[in-house]
Amino acid sequence: MELTDEQVDKIVFLVTEKILLRMPEVIGNLMTNHAEKNKIRLAFLDQHPEFKTNLDVVRSVIEDVESNDLTKGMQDILTESVPEIKKRISMVDKMDFGLTDVPSKKSLTVINDNGVI
Repeated sequence: MELTDEQVDKIVFLVTEKILLRMPEVIGNLMTNHAEKNKIRLAFLDQHPEFKTNLDVVRSVIEDVESNDLTKGMQDILTESVPEIKKRISMVDKMDFGLTDVPSKKSLTVINDNGVI
């Protein structure tokens, strides 16, 4: 059975109408979920003030843990993230981000005419 153009248009209209009618509810749920996650994250940072100076590390670890199991709740994800966050922060703290001296090109010795050092 083949559908006529009018039937297809009617189906498309009905589907579009249903989607548009549900959008406010879906968007409201997304906003509520986002606000709840943000509230939990802020409480987490209050519990761990040492993480506030390394928010990039915190975000990265939380995203990694969250992507491993999408069914976990935010509180479980944050609890599981703490050891890895501490580990990464300790690694970052050991790194030297200061400027380094650039070797002078004049001090390099050319061994042959091809420019090989």
